[in-house]
Amino acid sequence: MILQRGQKGTFEGAIAVIDKDRASAVLAAQIGARILIILTDVPNAFINHNKENQETIGKIDIALAMNYYAERHFIKGSMGPKIESVIKFVKETQGLAIITNPENE
Repeated sequence: MILQRGQKGTFEGAIAVIDKDRASAVLAAQIGARILIILTDVPNAFINHNKENQETIGKIDIALAMNYYAERHFIKGSMGPKIESVIKFVKETQGLAIITNPENE
């Protein structure tokens, strides 16, 4: 729960969602991490996910990641925040970001 200032100037609880991927990217940048690993249940991100022309995204640069994101290849509540978070991290730190599952080496 997050606190917000109420009408009478007192603090009241407010319902909020803190996205774990975005929070992780901010924290990693603030502590000076050079690598951000976001774990998920798939080995890679995909463009055209669950479509006949689905393609695995391997190693890409930040410009291509931003292009895929702008083209709306990623679902809002799923891979979208992960891609958005790695873009933010890489832009801020010039570090490396990886999205994968724990089983993928």
